[in-house]
Amino acid sequence: MHRYHKRPFHNLRHAVDVLLAATSLLRMVQQSSAVLAQADSSMVMALLTAAFVHDIDHPGCMNSYLVATNHPLAVRYSGRSVLENHHSETAVTLLARAELDFLCH
Repeated sequence: MHRYHKRPFHNLRHAVDVLLAATSLLRMVQQSSAVLAQADSSMVMALLTAAFVHDIDHPGCMNSYLVATNHPLAVRYSGRSVLENHHSETAVTLLARAELDFLCH
């Protein structure tokens, strides 16, 4: 959990809040839709994982600031969807570590 920093907003509490909201929304949709009620477990796991890691390792500022200041993250991602790419890459990098890969089972 050290990848969520102690910030006023983009922190572990926010990640858990989004995860719980996604879980609640998923349950409501599944109850009202016969198609989504049959959602396979991999689709559900993808949704919940994305909800939890959506702001992982957030630096506490917006994309536009990172681009304007030529922050190393903005340079790395050519100024395009900087934070979104960073959050995704961080999550995938963590899952590549055998001791953190909860999907391997």
